[in-house]
Parts: sequence; structure tokens; C-alpha cells
Amino acid sequence: MSTAGAAEFEAELNIFRTEQEAAEQYFFAYLGIRSLAAQRADVLAVMNYNSVFWIISHHALLLSTFIALGRIFDHASKHNVDRLMLVVERNLSIFSRAALRSRKEKVISAEQAREYVKDRHVLSANEVRDLKKQIRDWRKVFQARYLPIRHQFAHKKIASRRGKRPLGQDQCRRVEAYVWISARAASGTRPVVSQRAKPYPAAGVQICASA
Repeated sequence: MSTAGAAEFEAELNIFRTEQEAAEQYFFAYLGIRSLAAQRADVLAVMNYNSVFWIISHHALLLSTFIALGRIFDHASKHNVDRLMLVVERNLSIFSRAALRSRKEKVISAEQAREYVKDRHVLSANEVRDLKKQIRDWRKVFQARYLPIRHQFAHKKIASRRGKRPLGQDQCRRVEAYVWISARAASGTRPVVSQRAKPYPAAGVQICASA
């Protein structure tokens, strides 16, 4: 096992996890605010005492979601998900049971470590290829649906509240599923290749299409 390879993987994984968690937090905070305001007239009334602050905050959360997703999927991003998978592909030995046992022995006894790794999954080259294929498929979704919206934000072309809205209910659900697949890749569990990502449940997602 390469010590340098393990260190590089840990660094890239931490960067990816930070971006994935940020995208989740921004997006679900955006949904949560809209949901609460839609369900509670008293909350909406209080928010309207300082409406400019809430409009700015709401816009900033949505914008930050797209920025974080861009850092994960854009080819121009230095530490995108492709970089993470390249490090994984080059250092498959760090996913062996021997490597895992060595890491666990730093926090538990050698005997406990041996027992721990007995039924652990060993990542294979085929699984890495499958994951990379999933990433290519999801990047196509990003480029077709969300990159144009990100460019609209960047160039101040987002529709006004009286015009055509860039995010409807279907788009919001797709963003949820998008963040979910990123979280899955960072979870450290056995990769499961599926045709369709299952989104996190989010209360109030239906109000994304409203002004």
C-alpha cells in the first residue's frame, strides 16, 4: 500500500465530502425556508418585516447549491469527482482488507482488526468502472439541466418572479437526487450500480415552483 496514495485519496475524499455536504446543506436549507414560510402564516409575516434579507438569503442558498454542484462535476474544477475517481483507480490497494486492517490497528487491537476485516467488501476495478459510468451519466444530467441555470445565475439572466421560473418541482426533485448520488459516492459503503437514483425525502419540495 502506498502511503502517498492513501494520503492523496484521503485529501481528495475530504474535499469531495466537503463539497457534497455543502450542496446538501444549501439546498435543504433553501427548501426548508420555503416550506416553513408556506406552512406557517405567522412565520411568513415575521419574515416580511425584513423581506429583503430573506429574499437575498434565499437566493444565496440556491446560488450556492449550483456553485457547489459545479465544483463536483465541472471538468474545469481542479478537485472534481473525476479527480477523486482517478486517485481511487490508481490506488486500489488501499481498499484491500490488509490495508483496512492496518488502518484499524491504529485504533483497536490487532485481533479486533483481524475480526473486523473478515467480511469487509473489497473494491474491485470493475466496480470503479461502473461508478465512473454512473458519474458520466449524471454529468450529462448536470450539463443538460443545471449548468445552463448556473450560467444564468453567473450572467444575471435568471427570470424574474413574474417571468418563467428556472426551477420547477421536477427540477427540484432532480437536484435532490443529484445531491443524493454524490452523498452515496462519499459514504464508503459498497457501491450499488442502479439505473435511477433515489432522492432524499424533503418536505415542501412542491413549493419550489412558486414565487
